[in-house]
Amino acid sequence: MHKTYDWMDAKGETALYQACLNPPERPKGEGLEKAVTVEMLLGGGADPAISKDNKLPIHVAVELGELE
Repeated sequence: MHKTYDWMDAKGETALYQACLNPPERPKGEGLEKAVTVEMLLGGGADPAISKDNKLPIHVAVELGELE
């Protein structure tokens, strides 16, 4: 059974995938930073093994240099 945050949007992206893909909308230090959002999704049970075009969320983060 899919959890709400494992549903894919029209582009085939989950919330976790989008969190790894999209840069933070606010300057660093304001609001939730990307790492915190990813941690919250993973802590809530988001499935990191759901891919888009054979790319996992971690692949996207590595490509963008977003590892913390």
